[in-house]
Amino acid sequence: QAEPDSEVLTQDLATATLAELSSRQAEVLIGIDKGQSVADIETRLGCSTGTVSHERRQVEATLARLGGDAPAVLKLVLDALFLKNK
Repeated sequence: QAEPDSEVLTQDLATATLAELSSRQAEVLIGIDKGQSVADIETRLGCSTGTVSHERRQVEATLARLGGDAPAVLKLVLDALFLKNK
């Protein structure tokens, strides 16, 4: 069981991450989580392989910069993105 302060920090980091993601970065992240290939993501988004790779690096940089428990933060970010896209 996580400490309450830790859960609040994780939620705050997820909120900060969501605020920094562009819509294309969010779409790339969703595609990666769904196991889509880079080719599938680029076709779906209408962009190049280089753009998909760049957006993925930007997402990784945002998560690294914000720190915290990255897997837990990423799970909350993805949960929020999937809810938003329903």
